Amino acid sequence: MTPGAQVAAAIEILAAIDAGDRPADDVAADYFRHRRYIGAKDRAQISSHTYTVLRHRASLDWWIARCGVAIGPRNRMLSYLALIERWQREKMMTSFDGGRFRPPLLCQAEERLVRRLAGHSLYHPEMPRVAANEIPEWLEPYLQSVFGKGLEREMAALNATAPTDLRVNLLRADREIARRALAAESVCTEPTPLSPIGLRLHERVSSWRLERSARRLRRAGVNNVERRTLSGERDKWVKRHAGSFDRVFVDVPCLGTGTWRRNPDAKWRMRPEDLSELIERQQQILRSAARLVRPGGRLIYATCSVLREEDEMQAEAFLAAEPDFSAYPVARAWEETIGGASPAGEDYLRLTPARHGTDGFFVAIFERLQT
Repeated sequence: MTPGAQVAAAIEILAAIDAGDRPADDVAADYFRHRRYIGAKDRAQISSHTYTVLRHRASLDWWIARCGVAIGPRNRMLSYLALIERWQREKMMTSFDGGRFRPPLLCQAEERLVRRLAGHSLYHPEMPRVAANEIPEWLEPYLQSVFGKGLEREMAALNATAPTDLRVNLLRADREIARRALAAESVCTEPTPLSPIGLRLHERVSSWRLERSARRLRRAGVNNVERRTLSGERDKWVKRHAGSFDRVFVDVPCLGTGTWRRNPDAKWRMRPEDLSELIERQQQILRSAARLVRPGGRLIYATCSVLREEDEMQAEAFLAAEPDFSAYPVARAWEETIGGASPAGEDYLRLTPARHGTDGFFVAIFERLQT
């Protein structure tokens, strides 16, 4: 594909993302699935165009508004090519020439945008803080309360491209055996810095989703897993199995602010009311799951959020509402299971991209008191 054809495809994907409510990776996968003729290298370049625009949407929109033209997928792409890729006007004109598979010719307003952006870099001294940090304005106070002076550093890390980490199936091999097996297939990896059973790829191996859970479990040699869909917090199965489990892991729905490296489009679909609804939902799920824990057992609460409202504040609210549970220090659990000191906190585990090279995660552990 020509550079112009790659850009045209990326604009189509961006328009489809804007037009619906599906995640960007679903939209992109669907686009490529219906265009099998697009080769791997072209898919990679199209994806790079698409995701870079999504990661820098706030700053690109600021420039577009400053130049007095309409905000949309096509002008975001033009701004990205001018400010980040540093395409010169000649390359713009030959790529946006209306040729086969290439974008239509630039209109007068688009030509004006390209001229005004020439020679500029992405970030400008007059750019508002929310645009420079690529975050929705309503979320800034929540993020500021978490990161304080480190906000810019954390947002830069959250806006970067995430690595691909693999978990080694210890039922089949240890980490070194898995590393050598991948190396034999010319897949270079290195040990993950925190997990003793992880491998980090030097490059991505595939953009396709993993197989469904049942197939993954069968392939992994795991045959003692029962999968069950619950109708809600009051599902009768929960009542019948109350107090039956040593460990209950609760991965609650959340805003997903910790996953922005992988899902940069998600931040622009969030609304303030989403947060308040999720906070209530999280407490309902957590308190319902607590019924399954036996005396002396543990309840693990996890989010992929960096907001205190979904993390520490939820843990404290749960402890205040459930007197038969106490906090179990994450540092102690880390030493017992992985060994060594916890990398991020004594009572709770809070991981961030800038500090730990991971997505944003939070974990709290609660232990049910012996009766």
